[in-house]
This record gives sequence, C-alpha cells and structure tokens, in this order.
Amino acid sequence: MNTNLKGPLFLIQALLPLLGNPASVILCGSVSAHIGLAQSSVYAASKAGILSLARSLSAELHPRGIRVNGLSPGPTATPALGKLGLPAQLSKHYAKRSARWCRLAAWDRAGISQSRRISRV
Repeated sequence: MNTNLKGPLFLIQALLPLLGNPASVILCGSVSAHIGLAQSSVYAASKAGILSLARSLSAELHPRGIRVNGLSPGPTATPALGKLGLPAQLSKHYAKRSARWCRLAAWDRAGISQSRRISRV
C-alpha cells in the first residue's frame, strides 16, 4: 500500500503547487483492480485504490485545469512474474487469460519489460 497507493498520493500532494493550467496527471492502476486473481488481493486493492484516487482527483482538480487519468495495463512479463509461486494449474489459467487479454488488446501482444517489437502507430 505504501508504494502503490500512498506514494503516488504524497507525490501528487507535493507537486501540486508546481502544476499549472493546463496540466495532466497519469496514475498507473492495473487490470488486477478489475478481475480477481489468487495471491494478488493486496496488490489488486492498492491498484483499485489508485484508480479511485484518479477519479476523485479528477473531480477535485478539474476546476484548476488539471486533468487526472488512471490507466489499467494488463500483465507484463518481468522476472517478478515468475516469482509469484503460483501452482501449475493457476499458472496455466493465468497464461490462458493473458493470451485472451492480448487478443482483445489493440496491440495483440502482452506487455514485456523490454520491447522486442516496433510499436504500431
């Protein structure tokens, strides 16, 4: 919670006096805030909090000309993903779900920590 929710909140509070009109703030949530996945309850709750913070700040800061948006990216293949210790059955389920997200996404691929393809613009 300190990193995913309190950190961005305190950073925005500290930098708010420096934001002009117009300005934008982008907060990074997660698709985990919208779906249930075993062994990710605290992470999912913190990301849901970020998205709620984005909606509330958007309403509060709009009169000052500051736009606030929250993003919900899907899974990203990083070394941390392999350290979740998911049971084999759950790992298979996660892989199938990941593949489905990729088919539904505009980019037709899962996120990776270092891009291996040139983005389609």
